Amino acid sequence: KTNQPHGWDLLILRELVLQNAPELAIKKAQISTSQQSIPALEFGNYPNVKGKVSYNDYTKIASFQTWDSEPYGIFSYGVEGRWVLYDGHKTRKQIRTAELETEEAQWSLVVEEQKALRQLIEHFFNALNSQIELYFLRGIDRLIRERLVIYEKQVKSGIQDRMLLNKTIRELENLRSQKLIAEHSIESSKSEISFLINADDKFWQSGKRFLSPPEFFLDYEFDPSSSAQVSLGKSGVKVAESKYDEIKSGMSPVFELTSNAGYKGKNKIGFDTQGQELSFGLSLTLPITDYYLTKSKLLKAREEIKQAEAKEYNLLRQQQNQYRSELLKLELAEKDYLLQKELWDLQKNRLEDMNFVSGRGLFDKSSALLEEEELLRRELSREQAKMKTIRHKYQLDLIE
Repeated sequence: KTNQPHGWDLLILRELVLQNAPELAIKKAQISTSQQSIPALEFGNYPNVKGKVSYNDYTKIASFQTWDSEPYGIFSYGVEGRWVLYDGHKTRKQIRTAELETEEAQWSLVVEEQKALRQLIEHFFNALNSQIELYFLRGIDRLIRERLVIYEKQVKSGIQDRMLLNKTIRELENLRSQKLIAEHSIESSKSEISFLINADDKFWQSGKRFLSPPEFFLDYEFDPSSSAQVSLGKSGVKVAESKYDEIKSGMSPVFELTSNAGYKGKNKIGFDTQGQELSFGLSLTLPITDYYLTKSKLLKAREEIKQAEAKEYNLLRQQQNQYRSELLKLELAEKDYLLQKELWDLQKNRLEDMNFVSGRGLFDKSSALLEEEELLRRELSREQAKMKTIRHKYQLDLIE
């Protein structure tokens, strides 16, 4: 099931993001590509055999020869093989580089997953906050309209002037604007989440509201040196170092075992024993001009190692700063939640006192409605502060 019967659950949406997010699909494809390149590289450890068929026309050359002026052609076919016995362990280093690139791609996937989940949490709680706001705005709207009816009667009877009535009407207009903004925020968050889970508008038809996620006690000591981003940086350094060793093998001589078997004939092609050839040999190739080209490549590779090390350091600092920032936001959110609870309690007591006094006829009902409206606003602030605290806990829990 992809949805709760009556709403959308954060944990279920989280699983849908991990399964269907477009950016994660790209990262998974990169891992698959890196893994598939390793078997192809392993073939470099085995002999390389090729079939060959050729025909060479020596018409023009024959016209300059005094001893044989007739045009002729050379037919040949056969197989040739090469087995690299030593090349500075280049193939082994290429395989090692491919393995490290796969590891780097896997860490990149983990970091991308954390990024996608942070976006989900941000959009989910934005929608949840707007949903909570809409719920309380409906109650506030009802109280303002009750006050408006009282003020209209008081204006007709001459007790109040129209200034208070007009002020109340403006409050209703502002409330309507708040509702539109909250509704737009919910729809915008749905659109962003739809992209993250790769779903269309039909997905949202099976639910009615965003469900409040469960609270949890966050208690762990963050170690930035073992975090996903730092592990990604370390993998990048290993890849750069492995590529340096791979390039360095270009300075080594290449020692190969060679063989040829086939047929070669003049002006004819045959399959009998005459014209058949078989040879075995050893080949030694020494880099001369390539030696200086490889030195130039090594200088570039050394710079890439330095860049990878700088990136690793920056990722470490970024992870540390992100953790401190989220921890500070959580602490401030918890303090704000305690403050909003205290203000709500004070307003609740004030409303109880007002109801007691109004019951004795000392104040009209509109004053009690004002206090009740303020209590709803305080309750709205309290609930939003609570959701903010939970959101920062979920965001902080992702930093690992």
